[in-house]
Amino acid sequence: MNRGPGRRVLRRCAVGLSVVAAVVLGALTVGYLYIARDLPDVRPLREPEGIRSFMELPLDFKPLRFAELPPHLGDAFMAVCGDSLQSQLARRLLFDGPHGLSADRRRGAGVHVYAGVLSLHMDALLSREEIFAAWLNGLYFGHHAYGPEAAARVYFGKPAHAVTLDEAALLAALSYAPTDLDPEALRRRRERVLTAMRERGDITPEACRFAALMPIIPPVPLAGGKPSASE
Repeated sequence: MNRGPGRRVLRRCAVGLSVVAAVVLGALTVGYLYIARDLPDVRPLREPEGIRSFMELPLDFKPLRFAELPPHLGDAFMAVCGDSLQSQLARRLLFDGPHGLSADRRRGAGVHVYAGVLSLHMDALLSREEIFAAWLNGLYFGHHAYGPEAAARVYFGKPAHAVTLDEAALLAALSYAPTDLDPEALRRRRERVLTAMRERGDITPEACRFAALMPIIPPVPLAGGKPSASE
C-alpha cells in the first residue's frame, strides 16, 4: 500500500502550520514590544515608597510593607478584592501620576490590552506581597487618607498594626465607598467583609459574629480628617 502522497500532504500541512504559528508569534511579539514601550517601569514598587513615583500623595504619606500588616487587615482586603487587585493596580498606574498613559491612549478598548500587559510585567518583576502592598498603600479612604496607616489614624486614632478585626473590616468596607459614612450603610458593608472573611476561612464563625456586634465608632473621621504623623 502506497502511503507516499498522504505523508507528503501531512508534511506540507505541518510546514504550513509552522509558518502560520511563526507569523502569529512574530505579530504578537511586535505588538507586545509596541505596547511595552509606553508602560511604566514597575520595579520601584519593590519598595513601599515606590508608589510615590506613580501617584500624587500627601507629604506625610506613610506606606507599609506587607510584613507590617496585621493578618486580619490584609485578609479583610483580600476578602473583598481577591484576584482583581492586580488589574486594579495596573489601571491605577496607567491613569494616575506622571508615568501613566497619554490621553490619546486612554480611549477605547486598547486600554485593557495595556492593563493586561502591565499585569504581566508585575507578575514577572514583583512578588505577590509587593503587588498587594503597592495596591493597598495607594488606596484612597477619604479625608486625605491614602493607605491603611493614614486611614487607621484618621478613623480610629491608632496605627494600622493596632486595629482590631472589626476595624480592619470597616477599613476594607470604607475603601470602595470612602465618601459614604452613613453608620447603617457602613455596618452592612462591614458585615459583607466579615462574611467574606469567614467564608474564606480567615476567621471563625464566632469571631465573625463578635466583630459584627461591635459599634461603628467613629461614624466621622477623627482629628478633622488629618492623619497624625506621631507614633
